[in-house]
Amino acid sequence: MTGRYVTAFAGPRDGYEVPLALNEGGMLERLVTDFYLPDWARGLAPYAPLGLPDALRKRYRAGLSSRFVDNNWESFARQLRDPRRLHDPVRMAFVMDRAVSLQASAAARATDSHLFLHNGAAYWAFEASPDRRRLLFQFHPHRAFIYPLLAEDLERFPEVRASFATQSDSAPLERIAPEPLGEWRLADAVLCASAFTKASLVAQGCAPRRIAIAPYGAQLAMGDLPRKEERGRRCRFLFVGQGVQRKGLHHLLRAWRAADLKDCDLRLVCSKLDPGLLPLTRQANVDLSAKISLAELRATYLASDIFVMPSIVEGFGLVYPEAMSAGLFCIGTRNTGLPDLEPPADVADIIGAGDLDGLAQSLVSAHARWREGATDVGKIRAFARTHTWENFRRRVRLFASNPPGADGPTAPLADP
Repeated sequence: MTGRYVTAFAGPRDGYEVPLALNEGGMLERLVTDFYLPDWARGLAPYAPLGLPDALRKRYRAGLSSRFVDNNWESFARQLRDPRRLHDPVRMAFVMDRAVSLQASAAARATDSHLFLHNGAAYWAFEASPDRRRLLFQFHPHRAFIYPLLAEDLERFPEVRASFATQSDSAPLERIAPEPLGEWRLADAVLCASAFTKASLVAQGCAPRRIAIAPYGAQLAMGDLPRKEERGRRCRFLFVGQGVQRKGLHHLLRAWRAADLKDCDLRLVCSKLDPGLLPLTRQANVDLSAKISLAELRATYLASDIFVMPSIVEGFGLVYPEAMSAGLFCIGTRNTGLPDLEPPADVADIIGAGDLDGLAQSLVSAHARWREGATDVGKIRAFARTHTWENFRRRVRLFASNPPGADGPTAPLADP
């Protein structure tokens, strides 16, 4: 059997970092996904009259040639019929994941390769392949672990009922297919991006020694871009993310009102917003923006001072290293990947999820630090540069070449 891997997932998951990592180490046999741009189409893109739509531009990654990728046309056809996933998105995700999983299993058999699959798309391939190495990338916390967190939060804050009723994380467990919920049982070892995700598997019975952690880098790094500094201006807080329950926006808006920071502004950049949260946004010094362009997002980061996203549930939280790369002090919760970055106290403040009093105090303290000139933008940006996607990919390769066994120690994933 070769030492190479077949990977599989639907969509441009994390910018294709896992298959890219394996490819850089000569360990990638195939990526099976719903749709990936062929090399020739990427090359012709600049010459197309209207260019490529953003959704298609994301379906390619430099360094990962399409000759290593097999498209799964069943999954792609389903998306064409319902591109916005308006009809039973939970069922649609299940069907797409199963299709790519079965194709990955066939590819592994045909090439005599191992399997390194993302959660959701692993069960069927793992079940059919007991004779080869089966590695799982658990990129999102286990559903059975996070559902009670969201259900309890709904009891405290009924304004997020629309989110709870429509988001896949809070879909009733009886509606979730049992196969993906148990795929970790078939894995020889598991890689997670955060200790919170690891804890969600340990709670299901997975032995901690079988799990390793590789924190993400910054998807939108801004370490070389100048910040716009103005004397005598107001302190600018920033939230970037979907305005849905699991992101904790309702906690932030309640804490913002309690903190009563009159000489500060809070900008919310939300690609979607739970309608129940709209009344909470109508308070002093809060500015709500819909989805903005990439250039506008960069400019917003670089013009802000403090980033805050008090998530209830987060597989990692890519916005934290992004914000740090722009020099922003960060406020986040333990239910994210922020603790895995191990930021010093003058780089980030980590609080308990759902702790509104603690969040309000963190807002006040962060503002006081900024007002006193104690926020070291250079130090924060330098810290962000120590957490890169290159480091993540090195850890992926170390995990794939020396995965932690059921009876062995956790694989050493520290940088060489």
